[in-house]
Amino acid sequence: MSGNKLVDLLNTYNHEHTVLETGKVLTIKAITTGQMKSILQYEGNDDISVIDDVLDDIINGCVITEGFDVNELTLQDRFDLLIGIRKVSKGSSYTFTIKCPQCKSESIQGIDIDDLKVVPFSQTAERSVKVGTNLTLNLNYVRRKHQKEAVALANQMGDLTDTQRRSEVATFMYAFGLDDVRTNQGSVKDISIQDKKEFLDNLSATDYETINDWYKKNNYGTEFKYNVVCKSKCGFSKEEDVPLTGFFF
Repeated sequence: MSGNKLVDLLNTYNHEHTVLETGKVLTIKAITTGQMKSILQYEGNDDISVIDDVLDDIINGCVITEGFDVNELTLQDRFDLLIGIRKVSKGSSYTFTIKCPQCKSESIQGIDIDDLKVVPFSQTAERSVKVGTNLTLNLNYVRRKHQKEAVALANQMGDLTDTQRRSEVATFMYAFGLDDVRTNQGSVKDISIQDKKEFLDNLSATDYETINDWYKKNNYGTEFKYNVVCKSKCGFSKEEDVPLTGFFF
């Protein structure tokens, strides 16, 4: 209880959200006006890590299940939870403005989030990929805590361009997702993150892409894509990612 009788009345409007990986049911509530105001101070900020920290604050403020830790969620389930919070806060209808890449005209597009495809988590997905001539990598999903550590490690690498930093973060995240390496002689385990990172940096481009392909193939959760149809006469149509600008407003 907050001590404010009116606020306590609002606390009765709770909803359930199921974590796709584990099946655990979380109790969530809608994002508040105060939380939305707190987002505004970061408007125009292009630092992805700052934005992700703000989203963590939103999640932690909206999940009321005792013992919940956003850092233990996979990135897929974290995003799915954000979608769930948005739905109980503003409904499933989402409109946004896009600029046609062909004729440059702007138009308002709309989707129903409930109509988007949801790919279930697979307990039986193959977790290994082969690289080189005799190496097998056992891969796992990257969690929010791994993403945060990857950003911190990349930030320690000195003066990098934004493109270089994003590339290093991606490799560090793959390093956190690398459980072990199997050879003809057995498994190599208990490898430091820096050693995993160096190993990944020394893979061929083809082998590195094999890892990337595994994550694409085994991705799960809401497929946040829609078919862009230009409302002018140019006839442009293409499947694109749904823009998140204004998603909570």
